[in-house]
Amino acid sequence: ANQRLFEYFDWSQCRYTAQGVVARQAPLRFASHSWSVPDRWAELMGDSCIYADVKATELCIIAKDLALDFFGDHEQWQRVEFWIDKCCIGQESPELVELSVLLIEEFLQLSDGLVVLLNWTYLTRLWCVYEWACFLAYHDPCDIIVSAEPFYRKTTEPLFLNAVRNFKVENCQCFDPRDRSVLIGKVAAYYRSTKSFEEFLQFTVIACMARCLTGWASRSPTAIEAWARMAEELGFDDLAQELWTVDPSVWRNEIIDQLGEDKATASFDMQAAMLEHRDQWFNARIAPVVRLKRDASMFSDVRHGLDVRKASVGLGDSSMAEC
Repeated sequence: ANQRLFEYFDWSQCRYTAQGVVARQAPLRFASHSWSVPDRWAELMGDSCIYADVKATELCIIAKDLALDFFGDHEQWQRVEFWIDKCCIGQESPELVELSVLLIEEFLQLSDGLVVLLNWTYLTRLWCVYEWACFLAYHDPCDIIVSAEPFYRKTTEPLFLNAVRNFKVENCQCFDPRDRSVLIGKVAAYYRSTKSFEEFLQFTVIACMARCLTGWASRSPTAIEAWARMAEELGFDDLAQELWTVDPSVWRNEIIDQLGEDKATASFDMQAAMLEHRDQWFNARIAPVVRLKRDASMFSDVRHGLDVRKASVGLGDSSMAEC
């Protein structure tokens, strides 16, 4: 198993030593998405809008943003790497696929972050929701990037909200039925109950959607209110309180005061500054309540379990700092 894991991550420009994983040369993000075209896609998005093209375009945009952060140059975007299941898991034998499923935690932890291409049917796919919840079990919520903007509009907002409201593990689907028992077993092993898993998923989706939407709140000023009401409806009072009090218009006025009217009107400067304010707000106000929810939802020893698993396959101690 350890040799196979090394082979999978050889392309990621990591170097392996007896002490673990070191010297990554480029950011590596685990891409979580649904392969299936969402229901009512043509009706809601238009006949000329191709689902695969939208996802590819979003990954390209995210790669350029990450390249700017990591290398200081968005033109270095081709050096950013994504872990995509069908590309990175060998499909030549059932045994290899089964091994890959068993090692999904290692794949997620060895990634620097999670990129979620979130459409209104994402939460119906068991693999998708497990990747989401598993990543947040071992990583800080600040390390997840949710890209919902291409799919989110007034006509699809109710579908997003209903997907969270009605989320149940038993309703999730798997392309290969053989995967279902493995994934359900992982949920049972890590979470205090199926209900704990479901509530953690709902809680974190609302939190991360709020982060996504506050980045472009000027185009959809009522979107945050819808998610604050959803948090209240599901009984997440601490999260709802934070969502009701956030006001991106205050950030905008602060930016104008800092940059001056002329410079602030430049879309690039304004958007970059808005995203910086958004991240500061999320890190300070939302991430702490997500961590508390995570600790309440999972068995107390789970977050240390992956270090034991990594040692068993020869990868050494975890390099992940505590959140």
